[in-house]
Amino acid sequence: MMIVFFVVIASKNVFAYDNVIYETTSSNDTFGTAQNLGNNFSEATIKGTFPSGDQNDYYKFNATKNDNMYIHLSSIPTGCDYDFYLYDKDYVQLAYSNTSQDFGEFFSYTAPYTGTYYVLVRKWGGTPPANSRYKLFIKTQGETFNHSFYVTNTTSTDYMRYLGRDHTNNLEGIVILSFGRPMKQGSVHGVQGYNDSFLSYSQITQAVNAFISGYNEHPKHTAKIKVVVGVTNQRGMLVDNTVEWYNNGKAFKEAVLNISYSKNVTEVFGGYDAEMGWNDPLYTKELARGFSETGAYRRLYNYGSHNGATYDWSGETDPSWSVKDDFSSRYFQWKASDVYYLSWGLSCAYCMPQIYNDSHVKRWTYQKKWRAFYFDGLLSTNKWSEFSSALYSNQESYANFYNFLNQNGIGEPLEYRTWIALPSQYN
Repeated sequence: MMIVFFVVIASKNVFAYDNVIYETTSSNDTFGTAQNLGNNFSEATIKGTFPSGDQNDYYKFNATKNDNMYIHLSSIPTGCDYDFYLYDKDYVQLAYSNTSQDFGEFFSYTAPYTGTYYVLVRKWGGTPPANSRYKLFIKTQGETFNHSFYVTNTTSTDYMRYLGRDHTNNLEGIVILSFGRPMKQGSVHGVQGYNDSFLSYSQITQAVNAFISGYNEHPKHTAKIKVVVGVTNQRGMLVDNTVEWYNNGKAFKEAVLNISYSKNVTEVFGGYDAEMGWNDPLYTKELARGFSETGAYRRLYNYGSHNGATYDWSGETDPSWSVKDDFSSRYFQWKASDVYYLSWGLSCAYCMPQIYNDSHVKRWTYQKKWRAFYFDGLLSTNKWSEFSSALYSNQESYANFYNFLNQNGIGEPLEYRTWIALPSQYN
């Protein structure tokens, strides 16, 4: 699902997050010393700390009357209890979220006036590890997005359970857990994870089960979600052989079928970050076919990008593009019919396209205009990457894609909206 520049599945430290505001002072302990977050953002993430003896962090921001605010607090360290509170300009409490223990906190609130608001993050108990940062997210306008993750610490079921407990959305929709690129170690199929280690598909089953368990433990999670278990189509760790790619897709499907779900997780699907600059369409389609033809039916979501032309090619018979391999001098030959097959033509295929920039908006719109199909929603990166200044925020992803589809006479609701990043933003 990621764009072409994130395929070095190695160091995550090169990434930045353009919408992050860091707590700039430890003296923001009162309304009078509240850190000013500014007036001109629709959403932002604040990273804050509680050094020894500090219990209160105040922030202030502006909102417009009738704005639908969505505020959440995550990355609460294990064994700690943090809550948060919303106040008006006169310091009168308007709303709060105070779940006990280390569960993520969140609520929605409609702004009753235009002007200044305050948020207090309070530490009630526990000793946070040195240098740990909580994440306070504030959205004042636009659509609310679920959170999805490139999962890195998959061998720890405690970590995956924590990630589920910490998930700070109560929104119906899709949460993607993306695990890495197809790989085979000995006779065992799996993926190379985002920390470069091999992860078998049975380990992925255990990891997702732990996430679902943690998600269902959260007392404020009442909305029903669907979990998409994702891999990429990136070559390099699996031989260029149609049988091996088919068999990897088969093992992937078996792992998805073995995941248990209940309560607030109503379905589990497969997904793939199908990038045209990562592999030949032949092997990508074999991965998908192996998934499709194994066991009971499950949806398979394409949450990848599109490298086709940015002019309107929808009137052409079956346009093709020569796409450079992101890691070598070779080129892959893709057609519009290949993208259609992976996104809708295959019986289990669905699509939540990657909408990170203007090119993605145009290419995916022309793909649908070329041959009709549906988008279940969209995937944003919310300006997270080393090229963050060139990427859309969540609100830009939704608005620009929604509007361009409608301008071309093929608009639809884009029901499921999610954004994805490494969990390091939260943990």
